[in-house]
Amino acid sequence: MIDPTKIGFEEDILMNMKQFIRKNKAVTTTEWDIMMQFPKVLNKWKDSFGNMLEVLNYYLKFGVSDL
Repeated sequence: MIDPTKIGFEEDILMNMKQFIRKNKAVTTTEWDIMMQFPKVLNKWKDSFGNMLEVLNYYLKFGVSDL
């Protein structure tokens, strides 16, 4: 997801992340690092949120206590 213009499966990555966060009820360091790439994905999607809002919801629900 460093350069989402070179891949076509970023939505699959987001769906998997959502499942991992929901199952573990926590956000890992790697998942925090991946979240930093979300603006690039959003730019590729032309500001269409798609599944990103659901994933962000899990970040807020399970990750805020990690900060």
